[in-house]
Amino acid sequence: VLLLATSQSRRKHLKQMLAAREIVKSYYLITNGVPSTMEGVINVPIGEGKIGDRFRPTLRPDYKASQTLSKKKNYKGDISMASTDFRVLCKHGSAALVECLMFSGVKHQIRLHMGLGLGTPILGDNKYSWPDRLGPPQRIKGDILQRLNIKRSHGRNLPIFLHSRRISIPNILENEAKLTITASKPHFFTKVQQKLKLTNLEKY
Repeated sequence: VLLLATSQSRRKHLKQMLAAREIVKSYYLITNGVPSTMEGVINVPIGEGKIGDRFRPTLRPDYKASQTLSKKKNYKGDISMASTDFRVLCKHGSAALVECLMFSGVKHQIRLHMGLGLGTPILGDNKYSWPDRLGPPQRIKGDILQRLNIKRSHGRNLPIFLHSRRISIPNILENEAKLTITASKPHFFTKVQQKLKLTNLEKY
């Protein structure tokens, strides 16, 4: 789903709605690994990180608010608050079909929260599969490779299985009704979903 404004005033209004978290964005994704819980909320800020001499966004937890970690220090640089609701729609073996609702709009938010937060990165996402390394391809679970009938060395060529499914904008139409735009899953996503035996009620 790609959202375009027809005027500068409309663009400003949409940005304000995004900032106020009034616009709801829904994503479908396939994970390499299954989350330990079927649903939940990941509420971890995102900031700049450095691995070697290269920079990459990373999670920046609020350690001061933690009741279990007392010796960790908070990151002093700029951070962006990020919250992702997730729900496992179905699972089979080491793969899961997950729906994520994103109210904030931080760059790579879902990829970070799923990969570095839950430890179940999006299938095909090499960038956020390792918390302390850049470059190595994602280590795809053996049963996933078997169902897809690919060699481990070819796993690096998989696309990222993240699909912008739906966006809902309240009070945007003339009668102040909610506008909901839904996008069909791409063919490669549906094909791999079927191979991994991940079924859900929505076929398209």
